[in-house]
Amino acid sequence: LNWKITNDDFEDRISLTGLEGEVYNTSKDATSEDGEPNHGLYSAIRSTWWAWTAPQNGMIKFTLMTGSEHAFAVYTGDTINSLTPVGSVVVDPAQSVIGDIVVSVEAGVEYQIALAYHRGVVASHMLSWEPVNSNDDWELATSLSEATGTIFADNGDAEAETEEPQHAGVSNFHSLWWTWTPAASTLATIDTYGTYAESDYTL
Repeated sequence: LNWKITNDDFEDRISLTGLEGEVYNTSKDATSEDGEPNHGLYSAIRSTWWAWTAPQNGMIKFTLMTGSEHAFAVYTGDTINSLTPVGSVVVDPAQSVIGDIVVSVEAGVEYQIALAYHRGVVASHMLSWEPVNSNDDWELATSLSEATGTIFADNGDAEAETEEPQHAGVSNFHSLWWTWTPAASTLATIDTYGTYAESDYTL
C-alpha cells in the first residue's frame, strides 16, 4: 500500500468537521515549509497539518496517539507566517503514547493543528477531538442563574488544579466548578442526587 499524505503543507491542511471525531494519517513523505514555526520544542522536519472550525463555544480536547516521540500544537491564524499558538505538547513514548491539548474555543474560529516528529521520524498516528467540561478550572466556573434547577455533568475528563484545596477534607482529582448568587437571603439545599459514584462537594 503506497500511502502518500496530502496535508504536508499548511495550504493543503485537511479540514476536520464536527464537534468530535478522529482521523488517521502518516508522516511518510512529509516535509517542512519556509516560515513554519517550531511546534512545541521541535523544529518542523516532518510536519502535517489539519484545520478545524469550532461549531460552538466551549472546551475541546485534541488528542494525538502514536508510538514515536512527537510534538503537536494548535494555532489560530490563516497563513503560515501569522500563526498564534494556543496550546502545544511534547510526548515521549517512554512515558506515554498519548498527548492531549485542551483549548478554549470560539464558535466560527478556525484552529490550525500541526504535528511534528522528533528528528524527522516516519510514523503513523491518530488525531481525535472531543468536547470536555468547560468548568474544570475555578476561573471557568459555570454561572447558575435560576433559583432552582438541575444540571447534568460528567467529570471524566476533569482534573484538579495546582493549589486547589481539598473539598470536604478529601483530595480532589476530577473537580468541576459552578457559581450561584441567590436573589435574597434564604436557606438553600444543594445535592448530588443521581450520582453513580461517591462524591464530595463544598461551598
